[in-house]
Amino acid sequence: MQKAHLDLIKYALDEGCTISVDGGGDELDLIDGDQYQQIKDDVEACDSTVMIIYKKDRRVGWANVELEYEQLASETICDYSASPFMNAWADQYY
Repeated sequence: MQKAHLDLIKYALDEGCTISVDGGGDELDLIDGDQYQQIKDDVEACDSTVMIIYKKDRRVGWANVELEYEQLASETICDYSASPFMNAWADQYY
C-alpha cells in the first residue's frame, strides 16, 4: 500500500486540484497542480504539515500529515476534513 499522503497528492492532482503545504512557517507554499515532486518534497521536509487542497480557487479539503520513523503507510495522514472531496479520496484509499 502506498503512503496515504502520497496517494492523496496523486489523487488531488488527477482531479485537477492545487495543493498548499503549511509546514508551520510564515507562508503557505502554493503548488500548481502538476508538480507532484515539489509537493512531495515540501510535505516530507517537516515532521508535521497540513496539505490544503483547492479546486478552481475553492478549498475542498485539508489533511494533517505526520511523518514518523516506524508507522504504517495508512498512518501518514492522521486527520482530514469531512468534505465530499476528502471522503471520496478516503473511500478509494482505505
